[in-house]
Amino acid sequence: MSLADVIANLQLKALSMTGIKAAPDYPPEDMSTFPFAICYPRTGAVNFGGQKWANNLDTVYMDLHISRAILPKAVEKAIPYRDAFAKLLMDDPTLGATAKHITGFTVTFGELSYAGQTTIGWRFEISFMTHTEVST
Repeated sequence: MSLADVIANLQLKALSMTGIKAAPDYPPEDMSTFPFAICYPRTGAVNFGGQKWANNLDTVYMDLHISRAILPKAVEKAIPYRDAFAKLLMDDPTLGATAKHITGFTVTFGELSYAGQTTIGWRFEISFMTHTEVST
């Protein structure tokens, strides 16, 4: 269980949604393919349980970007992604066994920006727990 594994799983989930055209492993310098998803770390905490293990509580952002060339059409296109992505999270609370479990998520809709380009879409703030064993 690692942060990188969780992010990879979330990117695959995003890419599985109808219409999402790109969900790169790592954020590129710029993006011209819409709609696309980008997942990256936000915050984290490590709680030691002893000398050999720790529970990690991390939060990542999953941004779903829609081109806002024609705003009404962009909003119409973006709205269904909230429920679709939320269902993917609820159907797999261990994120493909990359996490112990999702502890919760919030979602915000509105203006986003990527590489200086204004977009519109969803920001999922997903919190989850992982477990780290230290081998000697």
